[in-house]
Amino acid sequence: MKAIFNRFLRFAVLGLIPTVAYYIFAISLVETEVMTPEFALPSGFIAAVIISYQLNKHFTWKPEVSHSKHFRLYLLISIFGALTNYLIYALIVQVLKQNYIYAIMIVTVAIPIQNFILNEKWNFK
Repeated sequence: MKAIFNRFLRFAVLGLIPTVAYYIFAISLVETEVMTPEFALPSGFIAAVIISYQLNKHFTWKPEVSHSKHFRLYLLISIFGALTNYLIYALIVQVLKQNYIYAIMIVTVAIPIQNFILNEKWNFK
């Protein structure tokens, strides 16, 4: 159990790096007029997933064999996390008519936990 908790802590701390990269990448593309937000935000998401995968592959799970399967599953889990993020937001803000800050607080905790569990149990088992 301690090993899983330590992996989760590494996963959480390492998650800050791709998050910052996402903001820098996406905002830079928009502000330099390379892309519109509709294209820059998904591009930033993909860049963040690649960075996150590389960091977590090397520092969180350290698989003995590197397979492209791990990246495909990591990307799929990340996309599922993004969809879950949106659904939680829509439920809290649009259905329950609560302030969006509540949605942000909930997804900030829920989505990393969801992504960690899915990667831990399904991808890097």
